[in-house]
Amino acid sequence: MKILHTSDWHLGHTLYNYDRAEEQMAMLLQMVDIVRIEQPDVFLLCGDVYHTAQPSAAVQTMFTNALMEIHQAQPEMKMVIIAGNHDSGTKHEIFRTAWKALAVETIGCVDDDSLDDLVIEVKEKGYVIAVPYVNQRNLPKGLYQQLIDMVVARNHHHLPIIMMTHTTVRGCDYA
Repeated sequence: MKILHTSDWHLGHTLYNYDRAEEQMAMLLQMVDIVRIEQPDVFLLCGDVYHTAQPSAAVQTMFTNALMEIHQAQPEMKMVIIAGNHDSGTKHEIFRTAWKALAVETIGCVDDDSLDDLVIEVKEKGYVIAVPYVNQRNLPKGLYQQLIDMVVARNHHHLPIIMMTHTTVRGCDYA
């Protein structure tokens, strides 16, 4: 399974009142070129698509247009996008059904009743477990193991399993 992994685009971010839209658009066009050249099976966008939970219409349009171009560069590719701590998880869910028509899976929230939505099959290539940002106090106990167990039960052909998440890691800074 050939993967293109990316994260933390922070679209809409300004730097000392400098509008970064031009350089952000250049980055998005580079993504399109990379997809066109490399032809990955899976495109992963691991959170912080936007810099704010309330991005402007212009920023959302820039993102939507970029996804359309990325899809056109490799129509067979599965895209998986999760919300990060800067994103609105519920906004990622709004157009979920429509995006599926273009093989784009958007996941904004973790819901105990629909953990199946966090497991995406990449036909004949593997599985992606996609966990958006969840505040530690709202993280369901044993979530990651539960998801792994679900995939292992389905993965009869022993295909690759990728877990993507937008999270913090505690206890890894040893000074």
